[in-house]
Amino acid sequence: MEIFLIAIISLELFELYWQRGDTLKEYIQNIYYFYDKNLLLFICLHPSFYLYLFLQISFNNYSLLASLMSVIKALDIVFKISLLHKIKQNQDLGLYGLITEDNRPIGVLKYLGIALYPMLFYFGYGNL
Repeated sequence: MEIFLIAIISLELFELYWQRGDTLKEYIQNIYYFYDKNLLLFICLHPSFYLYLFLQISFNNYSLLASLMSVIKALDIVFKISLLHKIKQNQDLGLYGLITEDNRPIGVLKYLGIALYPMLFYFGYGNL
């Protein structure tokens, strides 16, 4: 189980690295770069999602916490794609557009994945 926990933390650090940005605007610009290059590349740059699916299927663990890891990560990817598609089509972003214009620092919010997903894994797969 420890090897999977290390793998999750490592993959989340990788995702944090390529999505880096001190403000929300910089963060959006960094992920838009890969989205604009190729949608498949953008989806492939979320390897932790595939690890969560692999773990869930291979250990046949469909508990609430184990499923929550995959669902949250999938919703995260879908939300990003939806937002980036709106930006590419020059559509109104609504409230989200107002938030990105502020140039406020993200702070510790960008580290949420590194804290959330290993914790969900530990509690969801702790009995292995």
